[in-house]
Amino acid sequence: MLKKIKEKLFVLLTSLGAIIFFVLIYTGLSDTIYHAPEHVLVIGDLEYENYIAPFCLNETYEKELFDSGKGFVTTIGEARKLGYEMDSTCTYNELVVSRQTFISFVLENLGFWKHPSERWNEDGTWNW
Repeated sequence: MLKKIKEKLFVLLTSLGAIIFFVLIYTGLSDTIYHAPEHVLVIGDLEYENYIAPFCLNETYEKELFDSGKGFVTTIGEARKLGYEMDSTCTYNELVVSRQTFISFVLENLGFWKHPSERWNEDGTWNW
């Protein structure tokens, strides 16, 4: 009787361990969206209260924005503090640039790993 209980307990714990192992492997390899850091530079628009990735501005609109005094350079974090929203799908696509695994996301947030970025530099400037 005791032997059957031990066998059932062993099967149960082994099965549970295997399930946990595969869940950890799956979540560790699954993609998560990686967003631009808060210090990345964007263009704020005082009139529409939004922010724009520099790549999404054409020269005419950029000149008009700054000549009128309605445009300013800021960071994503500061723009969000002002309550500004992204202006377009273009800005979203520029700021959500890559995917990373769940494990690398956790490690980065714990300070053990840094996600390599090809779009912007350490100081928040864009790397074109």
